[in-house]
Amino acid sequence: MVRKKIKEKLLIGFSAIVMSFMLLVPCSMDVYASENLAVESETNEDYGIVPFSDIIEYRYKVIGADVYRRLYNYTEQCWIGEWELCAEGYIRPDV
Repeated sequence: MVRKKIKEKLLIGFSAIVMSFMLLVPCSMDVYASENLAVESETNEDYGIVPFSDIIEYRYKVIGADVYRRLYNYTEQCWIGEWELCAEGYIRPDV
């Protein structure tokens, strides 16, 4: 019983201190408009668009009725891997 009263008094006292602190010390912040400053940035206008990763796509060729494909790196302009058959008899020779 005595502990309960002590806890209540401590809780009330702590609440009173917190409330008085909140009322006496207002949390305010001054906000001012700033001028719009022009920032000079280096652009890559001379070089155009510079990709961060290589551009790699398939190139296709037809031999007879068969279609072959091979990866080509457009950034470094070199072939990747070997020609592989991707469609056998896909194109009719009479067309």
